[in-house]
Amino acid sequence: METTLNTNRPMSFQKNKGSQGFICFICFCSKQAHSLGKRLVQHGHTAERFFQINFCQSEKFKLTITNNKHKMATGIRWGILGTGRIAHDFVTAISVVPQIQIAAVGSRNESSAQHFAQRHNIPRYYASYEQLVQDSSVDIIYVASPNTFHKEHALLALNHNKAVLCEKTFTINAAEAEQVVDLATRKNLFLMEANWMPFWPLFIKMRQVISEGLIGEVEFLQANLGFKNNHELNPGLLDPKVGGGALLACGIYPVTLASFLFGDTPTSVTAQAKLNENTGIDETVSIILKYGDKKMASLSTSISNFLDSGATIYGTKGSIRMDQMHCCPTKLTVYVDGEEPIVYEEPLPTKAPDAVFNFPNSEGLVYEALHVMELVTQAKVESDVMPHSKTVANMRTMDTIRQQIGLELPTH
Repeated sequence: METTLNTNRPMSFQKNKGSQGFICFICFCSKQAHSLGKRLVQHGHTAERFFQINFCQSEKFKLTITNNKHKMATGIRWGILGTGRIAHDFVTAISVVPQIQIAAVGSRNESSAQHFAQRHNIPRYYASYEQLVQDSSVDIIYVASPNTFHKEHALLALNHNKAVLCEKTFTINAAEAEQVVDLATRKNLFLMEANWMPFWPLFIKMRQVISEGLIGEVEFLQANLGFKNNHELNPGLLDPKVGGGALLACGIYPVTLASFLFGDTPTSVTAQAKLNENTGIDETVSIILKYGDKKMASLSTSISNFLDSGATIYGTKGSIRMDQMHCCPTKLTVYVDGEEPIVYEEPLPTKAPDAVFNFPNSEGLVYEALHVMELVTQAKVESDVMPHSKTVANMRTMDTIRQQIGLELPTH
């Protein structure tokens, strides 16, 4: 029997028919947990276990997600660098937040910029990225260009004193990532990789369950992420000139998940791949990461096959299953040895009635945007959730994987 919780409702609980106890979800603080626990007992209910979710490292973000009250400065203005599919999804996702202002968009050609601006009601558009970063009304640049141009465009924005949120995969390699981080550090400007995964409420819940020791010491991770790309409609994923391939498109997520569980630097990396016979790009990659003698991650990624894109985390006392896609989880099941499974479910954030997305669960891009907005408002230059060190370390792991599968990508 499973107990299901809907984490979208603060201070709420659910009980399945036939269950002898309650599993309780508490949203804000331990004081509330204690108060609600008393009320449950007073009403004749037995609380089996209490959980507390911290949606981020601050009350502000927790309030943002649970109550949809965005307590942040309204003077932070975004500039969108790029007009591709992920840029569309990002702007569409954050458009539901009244306090988020998108000031301008830039593209390599005027017609693309104009069309994007009209579609998303953006007041200014530019026919070059240089013009965009020169706009004095823009505070932060969202870099959504192809992978091979991330370093160039992030440096461009930083050199014009703009804060930067740069799409994953952050750069082509660790050397490029270090260049970007170094400039941001020297100029004391905010910089973060737009890896949305660690900002999802159930990803945060997963980390809390582990930190509380419910499944014991984590020893093994099995995680996949893959889909069957239409190579004719989306040829860019096979093009090395724009940083195509499964590893950069999807593989960064299981690699990042492993880093959250075991640390940023594996002691050994083993990888094999199926390469495209025409372009040499990686279509499917299988990876084994070891962390000392006892901990290991088995990872797979693909752009030519639909994989079971969930993840299972195995501990000495139980396991955690992240269903569907572990990079944007909406369901989490906790299995503790000898106890009933506990299921957490989190509905997707609100979207505009006419919103259309290119990628699954893109509504959740708002999580990372709100995190960035809060940090920029507080004059922070680095995220404590997705810090520079993790981004660079993950790129080093990706470099090792590419070396082992014989893949080289051009740099700019």
